Amino acid sequence: MSAGATVPAAVTVAVVGSVHQDLHLHVGELPRPGETLMAREWGRAPGGKGANQAVACATAGAGTTMVGAVGDDVAADAVLAALRTAGVDVALVQRLASRATSTAVVTVAADGANSIVVAADASSALDPRSVEAALAGLPAVAVVLSQAEVPEEVVRAAAAGAVAAGARTVHNLAPYRPVGAALLACCDPLVVNEVEAASLAHDLGLDASAPEQLAGRLADACASVVVTLGAQGAVWARGAEGGHVPSPEVPVVDTSGAGDAFVGALCASLARGDALPQACSAGVEAGARAVQHRGAQAAAPPAGATLL
Repeated sequence: MSAGATVPAAVTVAVVGSVHQDLHLHVGELPRPGETLMAREWGRAPGGKGANQAVACATAGAGTTMVGAVGDDVAADAVLAALRTAGVDVALVQRLASRATSTAVVTVAADGANSIVVAADASSALDPRSVEAALAGLPAVAVVLSQAEVPEEVVRAAAAGAVAAGARTVHNLAPYRPVGAALLACCDPLVVNEVEAASLAHDLGLDASAPEQLAGRLADACASVVVTLGAQGAVWARGAEGGHVPSPEVPVVDTSGAGDAFVGALCASLARGDALPQACSAGVEAGARAVQHRGAQAAAPPAGATLL
């Protein structure tokens, strides 16, 4: 983080996470093991779950700052410029001379399905002590959001910084990895998709099948839980309460930005003081808009945009 860096007092959501460049490959169908395909189109774009969710937060109207790390390269110039253009403050993004900006290869099929491989470099070197210090310098942050594309100690530092600041801790456990009970207990909510939820339930020794039941069981370990269901919307649980938020039917172009759009809109809603069901509705609507556009950050059209 640059010396003397300042963050606007209007920041209500701090996003601690990855800042990547994405390489998009568009194919007819996803490759099978051992298969080589020729891409019909390809291109580069800014990405990273942290950056994507920060853009989605800002797009949904929240004052947003990004806490992360990039390399000292041309890719960093591009991804930071994209964040600034979206209205995200980048004063707390480290620029590491010894690292390359992290890269994700995103393969997108004709039906919108995707597979993603991430080569983390700068994002993997984010310093947890600097994360806590950065969060301590934010005067009125309401929500601290993290994801699992950065080291676990960074996620723990984000949660500790949120608690110290009196902010709400939201963690998107994606990509999935085992997580400790202390971190889970801080999450309000923990956001996972169906696959991640099932993996977490298995690790915790929980027996559940239906998404609503699964969310309810996971909520025993967290302050609250949201399980995203793709085209079926999302389910949420807090204690003994819970519910399902359905998604509208929309044409699908690319699903790669939908989860991040959901999380960003959800956090912006929570930062405004909305209850969890209302925040889930905002997330579902944002996800439905996102799948109608290519790319991740480009898939976060402004709140209120018409659903086709």
